[in-house]
Amino acid sequence: MFVTSMVMGAVQIHFTWELYMFYRRTPYRSIGCFRKTMVEVITVCAPLLLRHVVPYDVMCLVSLVGLTVYLLSLGHILHVAADINYWDLLLGIVMQILVYLTGHSLHVCSAVLVFCGIVIFYRYLSYEAPITSDDVKKDLGDCPSMADVA
Repeated sequence: MFVTSMVMGAVQIHFTWELYMFYRRTPYRSIGCFRKTMVEVITVCAPLLLRHVVPYDVMCLVSLVGLTVYLLSLGHILHVAADINYWDLLLGIVMQILVYLTGHSLHVCSAVLVFCGIVIFYRYLSYEAPITSDDVKKDLGDCPSMADVA
């Protein structure tokens, strides 16, 4: 059992490293405010559904948070989502833990879901696209060269 898990971990690390080496030269791409909001909504809905399908178990919560961290970090490493930073990841984990731990009481869970909805809606309204390397290259292309100045 231990050897199998070590081999699977080594394969996963190797696969992640190969993906990183393949995508490290690609520019960052922005996913936009609607897709970023959908990622946050799915992050909040997943523990709620998991809580109602599977009985309360701490390992379910740990595996859910671990999977969320892995997927969002992989998206950031692959330069797919320049919009999602580590503060978004931390907020998503906090919302997941709050929703999962309060899933047994309908009133408390409803209040937590309303609070998470307000936070997500505020973040949707205050969205600003990040500056990517393509934007910087476009801005630098408009500048006159030093030979033209002299």
